[in-house]
Amino acid sequence: MIKTKYICAVAEELNDINTGAWKTYPLLLDQAKCIKCGLCIQYCPTNSVIRDEKDGFFISLEYCKGCGVCINECPRGAISYVKEDQ
Repeated sequence: MIKTKYICAVAEELNDINTGAWKTYPLLLDQAKCIKCGLCIQYCPTNSVIRDEKDGFFISLEYCKGCGVCINECPRGAISYVKEDQ
């Protein structure tokens, strides 16, 4: 995977902050609803949405901050928050 560099006040790179362990509501991308428009990739501030030519799009839960920008930008509602126990 190619790392994209970002600079912020908390870390040298936003991808340096692994948030997978503390998020209460991770994001789920429903492949059946996804039309592969790529808006989620364009608007994700941490580059946590990844396109795999074989399997489509997926969200890297290790580095996703849970901001919800991709949820708001998805025209088909393919991305949503889920509780950990689901």
